[in-house]
Amino acid sequence: MLAGPTTSSDIEDMFGGTFTTLAGETGRTLFSDTPGMVTDYSVTFTTDSPITLTGYNLYLAEDPATPGNRSVTEFRLLEGSTTVSDVTLLNLGETYAGQYGSFKLELSDSFAPVTGSTFTAIFISNDLAANGPRIEELDATTVPEPATLPMVLGALGALVWRRTVRKGTPPRCQVFKGPVLATSGDGWKSSKVARERLKKAA
Repeated sequence: MLAGPTTSSDIEDMFGGTFTTLAGETGRTLFSDTPGMVTDYSVTFTTDSPITLTGYNLYLAEDPATPGNRSVTEFRLLEGSTTVSDVTLLNLGETYAGQYGSFKLELSDSFAPVTGSTFTAIFISNDLAANGPRIEELDATTVPEPATLPMVLGALGALVWRRTVRKGTPPRCQVFKGPVLATSGDGWKSSKVARERLKKAA
């Protein structure tokens, strides 16, 4: 089943865009809901030429007023059909606030260098009423220099999103919660903004 972000949200906002017109969600991607169903939301992106990834930072946020809504229970990153990262964040029904003490979460992972031009990010939803995930930003670490996916976005040849419903509970594994790097009135902004602020402060 093909599906995109919720009405007025834009898939490119997770890569640094600001196209979403949904009130309070500019700069974020908000996927459409499949209430009460565990759903895989995937985004496949293709670059014009191969790039080498060594890790990523993923910024997520659930609804503060109704914790658990908009949360991701598991995240996978694939190069072609090969899984390079698979991290379980929550069991079904759990919340970021309950498990990590904050409704905003930064997930970081690093791995041996992987070179390719087609990558897929898979966000597995919670089973709550508003289960379409909220993705604040997805940044990639590349070789030879660290870079963010917003920089790579200019070279993207194709961008496809897909939604499929799945059943069962994903396996549990260790989660790393990174520090908040930059804050504004509604919490941290993108890591790109954070790095710029840190450079100015140094």
